[in-house]
Amino acid sequence: MSDTLVPLAHERAVIGCVLAGHATAGDTGPLPAEHFGAEAHRLVWQAIRDLDAMGHSVDHLTVAERLKERGELVAVGGPGVLMQWDAGLPAGWNLPAYIATVAKYAGHRHLMAESERLRRAAQDLTKEPNAIAAEASGRLVLLDTKNTDELGDVDLHEINDRWDRYANLSPDEQEAQNPYLPVPWDWMREAGMRGFPASLSVVAGRSGIGKTATLSTCMAYWLQALPHHGGVIGLEDGTVWLDERWIARYCGLDYADVGTARLNEWQAERYADFYSRVGPLLHTKLRKYRKAGMTAAQLLARCKRWIDQGVRWIVIDHGLRVDYETDGRAREDRVIGRTMDALANLALNTRTHIIVAWHLNRANDDDAQPTLGDLKESGYLDAAARLIFGAWRKGDRTLLTVVKATKVAPVGLTCQLEWAGRSGMFDPKLGRVVDFKAEAEAARAQADAQRQASKKPRLFG
Repeated sequence: MSDTLVPLAHERAVIGCVLAGHATAGDTGPLPAEHFGAEAHRLVWQAIRDLDAMGHSVDHLTVAERLKERGELVAVGGPGVLMQWDAGLPAGWNLPAYIATVAKYAGHRHLMAESERLRRAAQDLTKEPNAIAAEASGRLVLLDTKNTDELGDVDLHEINDRWDRYANLSPDEQEAQNPYLPVPWDWMREAGMRGFPASLSVVAGRSGIGKTATLSTCMAYWLQALPHHGGVIGLEDGTVWLDERWIARYCGLDYADVGTARLNEWQAERYADFYSRVGPLLHTKLRKYRKAGMTAAQLLARCKRWIDQGVRWIVIDHGLRVDYETDGRAREDRVIGRTMDALANLALNTRTHIIVAWHLNRANDDDAQPTLGDLKESGYLDAAARLIFGAWRKGDRTLLTVVKATKVAPVGLTCQLEWAGRSGMFDPKLGRVVDFKAEAEAARAQADAQRQASKKPRLFG
């Protein structure tokens, strides 16, 4: 790649403005680290984004400490280099011009790389031309270099228009316009859990912890209660798990017995009713993709196509099973982060709910409550997602904790879910909010009472 396509001065100016305190990372808009052409600049900018996402202050020292934690401080030249990047900069007044130049050159680099990739793919005569074109089109979604910011542009007129339109809707129409996909549990909504936002959300947990059960319970509720059409992408066990779990719960079966166990008369009647009532619902309201081997570009292209067809929520099961192609130029975690950013932008721009089930990488045991730190190595999900649920266990309790939320739910809200038999789903009518502090105080009080009761009475004063 030609050095003329790496505007070093402009990239350093953007970073320098933030390090010097002339601007915040939020002032730069959705500027991903991949827009920077120099590797050192990408590392520093990602450190700045991480600190901003965690709510920490951004300066030379905190950025250097963040880079040190990630083992990247030497790669950027050490803390002394960071101190030099804001030398002689103005007070950030030209920051939009710096950002526009960085984005422009990033777009050119991206197009050059994709044109070379397309040229190589076109020489492979075993591939269909339409498939090559679709894959190339999907990759172009990965990088959006458009800058729609204008001086003096405010959103008050748009907000007023939305209020006026909403006021004229019927109650049913207002429910259809709800910006959140509600959770099936009434008690969870009463605790302040609005639901899944029209953005990227994540349900993370270790294998077998209840991620798919949570999403199955939610999807069954959405298909029955909401007018929206949905889609599910199953990258490990296909998508039949939704149908099987739903049938098991409806017919009172074990999840493993669906399709193999002999049904009694009552169960046969229930299944016939399910097939006639829910079958058409699944056929008309749900799109399915049930194979492994999907690339990130194909994932984005399929999501976009479904959204164009009217789908308003998409569940991606086992997001780590996507083929995140690195082509030797970027680490896999950076490619994952770039894909998650693209999914988040697609969801925001189209007002679509995209939910990814993710295997939680963590060294500690199941009894420890998940934190944002457990997601740091998982493709920067902590920065891309607006809502993150952490599924975990404490003893024999299955718990769901809000690890991150933006205007959606109280962070730290922990819910205890109850299984619906052995159906592989949770019961929407059961469960409760967990207050660990109150539980600890109650346990201490009970222990004190037992100690008092165990003391032998004294015969003489």
